[in-house]
Amino acid sequence: METENVAINSQPSSGFSKVISALDRVNPVTHWLFYIAGGVLALYTLLVALDVVLRYIFNMPLQFTQDVGGMVMTVFLFLAAGWVQVEKGHMVIDVISNKLSRKANLILSLAMYIVCLVVTGMIVWRSSLITVSFLEMGSKTQSGTPLFPSAVMIPIGSLFLFIALLRDTLSFIQESIQLKTGWIGWLLAIGSPIVILILMAMGMMGAFSGIDLNVLGLITVLLLFLVMFLGMPLGLTFILFSVVLTGFASGPSAGFMLAGRTLYTQTADYGWSVIPLFTFMSFIFMASGMGTECFLAAYKW
Repeated sequence: METENVAINSQPSSGFSKVISALDRVNPVTHWLFYIAGGVLALYTLLVALDVVLRYIFNMPLQFTQDVGGMVMTVFLFLAAGWVQVEKGHMVIDVISNKLSRKANLILSLAMYIVCLVVTGMIVWRSSLITVSFLEMGSKTQSGTPLFPSAVMIPIGSLFLFIALLRDTLSFIQESIQLKTGWIGWLLAIGSPIVILILMAMGMMGAFSGIDLNVLGLITVLLLFLVMFLGMPLGLTFILFSVVLTGFASGPSAGFMLAGRTLYTQTADYGWSVIPLFTFMSFIFMASGMGTECFLAAYKW
């Protein structure tokens, strides 16, 4: 009898292991996308340096630098997102999760990752629609650069992020089964995110229109901080609550637009390119030892 119970309990775990192994086969592609994002950033650094020289010395600036900068941002942010998740590098606040037992931590992580899967799936869906519309309409920038090549990076990168999140979610489920999580734990892990997402969807559909918008906004902001401190990746948290709050105020169409067109227009912005460039410069200083030498020189001086 005991042998039969062990065999029965191991069957779900074995099934999850096969699916997880299948998803792990995507990791090499995800890793190469990460390298592509880094390579594009390095090439863009050289392009900006060339543009600065041509602009201030020869008064011959490159006309396409800003358009390329917007494209670089979508490549850099989204193609790298999947591998960052594989390496567990997304920014989270782990003040609460670090103080929980392993079983409680699994329940919390599973709940947060279910929400992350929904958010990432929404991004893939909405960004795919806007990408197709750019392709069909032949949308271009003012300088004539097509928008499709940069826009398509968002659904591609988000899809690989979704796969990485799905793999981790299944891993949490598998480990929870092995630790024999009780029905209360499963109810909290699966039921609570579903209830929260349903309430958010109802709010976007106008179910809570009788409540004052300021009160509803305050409740949503408090829920935002709660989700942040429970360990949901900050980037996905902000996207989710931006969509929800906009949906509360202006309806679901306006809310979902944030996960599509607005996400693209705000990401593919030349002004943001200074952030990865300065970050890249700091890594060069760190890897080459120049940072340490400059500090020692300033200290001795």
